[in-house]
Amino acid sequence: GPSHPLALPFGESILMTGYDAELRDTNSGPRLRVTLYWQAIGAIDEDYKVSVRLLDERGHLGAVQDAYPVGDAYRTNAWRSGETIIDTHDLPILAGLPPGEYGIHVTMYDPETLAPLASAPVGNVSLGPTLGLANVGPWDVAEDVGANFARRLSLVGYSAVGEEFRPGDVIPMTFLWQALTALDEEYHLVLWLEDGAGQKWGEAELPLGGRYAPGAWESGQVVRDWQALLIPGNANDGSYRVKMQVLAGDEALPRLFWSVPTSSVLDLGEIEVRGRERSFAVPDVLQPLELRLGANVMLLGYDLEPMEVRPDEQLHLTLYWQCLGLVDTSYTVFVHLLDEEGNIRGQHDSVPGQGTLPTTGWVEGEVITDEYRIPVHLDAPPGPYTIAVGMYDADTGHRLPVFDAGGSLLGDHVRLAGVSLAAH
Repeated sequence: GPSHPLALPFGESILMTGYDAELRDTNSGPRLRVTLYWQAIGAIDEDYKVSVRLLDERGHLGAVQDAYPVGDAYRTNAWRSGETIIDTHDLPILAGLPPGEYGIHVTMYDPETLAPLASAPVGNVSLGPTLGLANVGPWDVAEDVGANFARRLSLVGYSAVGEEFRPGDVIPMTFLWQALTALDEEYHLVLWLEDGAGQKWGEAELPLGGRYAPGAWESGQVVRDWQALLIPGNANDGSYRVKMQVLAGDEALPRLFWSVPTSSVLDLGEIEVRGRERSFAVPDVLQPLELRLGANVMLLGYDLEPMEVRPDEQLHLTLYWQCLGLVDTSYTVFVHLLDEEGNIRGQHDSVPGQGTLPTTGWVEGEVITDEYRIPVHLDAPPGPYTIAVGMYDADTGHRLPVFDAGGSLLGDHVRLAGVSLAAH
């Protein structure tokens, strides 16, 4: 049986009863062999595929394999009720994963629609460092570079995901580094956009290696480094070059070309920025508030209907925000329907504009009309209710403080006018 027993239901008719995980060295690099133990607990009509992924705690992908079960030798719609199916997957581990704990995640899905039947983290595995570029797993970067920075670091390659963005979007980037010696200083990656006139936009100084600082790297070690460059909300439409430098302390490291130092700046390619329609007119708001959240967001007010609802109905709330200055964090809006005891009886959390208008894309003076439909819980008792609204950073859970017109702190949320819940 499995070395890690489980009892995870996947839909109505399939149970995962456990797994084994074994790290193996092969000529093409390290692989993670994951053996899944499935049990059919009823008739299965669908022909499902299995995706096994290795993820770090931020959700970055370290290895993946998608396949029909048992190497496509025994599909789910042929499984017989009561039997156990042993299903092995070999995942090539990407070169340069920082050493540490990774989660094994399994998804079973319909390959036609890609709709998941179920998805679950099943366990963890501990990985050591990637030493050298021989016999490593897939590089999985789009551009091979081999740029030598002052004989300390080599940029083996990189990928930038996407070519067209909106202001406020993040450009996800992956770098593959190799330490050419022991690194004992503070290293930073400077990333920026440069327009056709040579002006810099959105310059960011980010710790190289993220949380895995180069001081922990060994000479010869290869490290995968996930970074993100925020396009400022006020970036104009047009083409930009993405550029980078490596800083050791305050010094920009020169690139060596046949051992001759050249520019410290590396051009990573071109992106297009395309803005959206913006409105600066302040609308007539039925319920004006003028409350400030954090430094740069104003809640001008709201509209709410109906004022009386029944369980299983929806409240329709429109929030009117105004931007007071650029915001460098994408905040999530929370809308909570609270009963008299403060219990949540309905809620909707979303990036503004149903995910399409992140706060990072707002510009000074702009007005955002932001609509929410709040479903009321079926078991909510009749009586008076209030609505709590605010913003938080989804990465940290930290809420923005709320201030009145005089600058006094009111707390971490806004209470809107009450609604009443009728009996069924």
